[in-house]
Amino acid sequence: MFVLVAVLLGCAPEEGDQGPRADEADVPGWTIAAAPDLVLSGGVLNGDSVHVHGIAGAVFGGHGDIVVAVGGGDNRVVVFTDSGRVIRVTGRRGKGPGEFGAMSGLFTVGDRIAVWDWRNGRFSFLSGRGDPERDFRFQAPRGRKVVGLLDDGSFLTTTVEVSVRKGEPRIYELWTSEGAAADRLIGPIEPADGTIRLTYEHSRGRATIMTELPMGCSPRTVEGVLGNRLFVAEPGTGTVTAMSRSGDAEVIYRAGGRDTVTTAMVEKARTLIEAIMSSVGRPKRGPDGIYQLANVQFPAGTADSVVGMLGDVGDQLQTVWSDMVTDRSGRLWLRRSNCGSTRAHEMWDVLDTVGNRIATAVSPADFRIWSVDGDRVLASTTDSLGVQQIAVLRVAR
Repeated sequence: MFVLVAVLLGCAPEEGDQGPRADEADVPGWTIAAAPDLVLSGGVLNGDSVHVHGIAGAVFGGHGDIVVAVGGGDNRVVVFTDSGRVIRVTGRRGKGPGEFGAMSGLFTVGDRIAVWDWRNGRFSFLSGRGDPERDFRFQAPRGRKVVGLLDDGSFLTTTVEVSVRKGEPRIYELWTSEGAAADRLIGPIEPADGTIRLTYEHSRGRATIMTELPMGCSPRTVEGVLGNRLFVAEPGTGTVTAMSRSGDAEVIYRAGGRDTVTTAMVEKARTLIEAIMSSVGRPKRGPDGIYQLANVQFPAGTADSVVGMLGDVGDQLQTVWSDMVTDRSGRLWLRRSNCGSTRAHEMWDVLDTVGNRIATAVSPADFRIWSVDGDRVLASTTDSLGVQQIAVLRVAR
C-alpha cells in the first residue's frame, strides 16, 4: 500500500482578521528596462581613481545624486552626479573619525545620508552631497540588525532572521537620533512554516515507512521604513503591516495566492516523484539532495495526479517576498521570491503606503535593486569580467 499526502503547513490568517484583501483585478504592468541609462564602475576625483567594488549599499540622494557605499577594503562613500561624475569621496578604512570599519547600511533621512558602520559601532550622517556632518557611537544589541531611519533621525533595529522563534512576534526596538533606547514595537507573529511537505508512506515487510519531502520557500519577513512608519511584509500570512512609532499597527495589504510560488513547487515535485519512481536500492538522499526510495511502485499516472494535487494545494499559498525597497516617491516595492528556481527576470508588487497594489513590475534578474526614485531605479550588477557596476535603469509604465 502506498499513500501520498500533500500537507500545507503555515500560519494562515484567522477568520475575521482585519485588513483589506488585495484587489487581484488587473493592475498596470511596469517594466524596468534591461538597458541602463547610465553605467558606473568608478571615476576620477582630484587625480585619484575611484572604483565601486564591494558595494555595501546605494541610494539616490536628495539632489538626484547617486550615493554608493564602497567596501572591498576602500571603505568609503562615493557621490556621483546624475550624469555619472564623481563629486565627493568620504572616508577610508579604519576606526578613527571619518573612517569606516564595515558598512552594512546606507539610508536617506530627508536630504541627508546616514551610514551604519557595524564594525565600529557608529552612525555617520552626511549631507546629500557626502560632506560629513556628525556621527555617534551605537553598540547594537547582540543579534540585531538596523532596519532603517525615520524622518526625525530615530532608527529601528530588530533581530536577525535566525534569532526569531517561529510562532512568536518579531520585536522592533526604537532608538533616538542619539542612540538612546526609546520604545519597543511589537511586530507580526512569525509563521511556523510555509512549505508543502509531500509525505510518502509505503510498507516494507511489516514496517511502515514515512518519508517527508519538503517543497517551497521558507518564510522570510522583510521590512522597510518610509517617512515615519515601519512597513513589515510577512509572507507566511501574505500581509503588509504599517506601524507608527507609537506602536499602532494596521494591516494595509493582504495578498492572494499566486502561481509564481505554485509553479516552482510543482516542478520540484515532478522531479522528486520521477526520481522516486525510477529508484532502486536502500532509501538514501543523494549528494544533489534528491531522495531515492527503495521498492516504491506507483500506478500509471500517479506522477501527474500528484502534481495536479500539489497545484491545487499550492493555490492556497500566499506570495513569498524576499526583499523590500522603498521609493522616495512614496511607494513600497516587494520582490517575489523565485523559490530557488532560475529565471531571467524578477517580479515585484508595487504598493502605495495605504495598501493599494498600484502595479506589478518586472526587472532583469542580473541587477540587484537598491533604491527607487520615481521612474529611476538604482541597481548593481557584475559584468562578464567580474567587475561590479552601478546602473541607473528606467521604469516604463
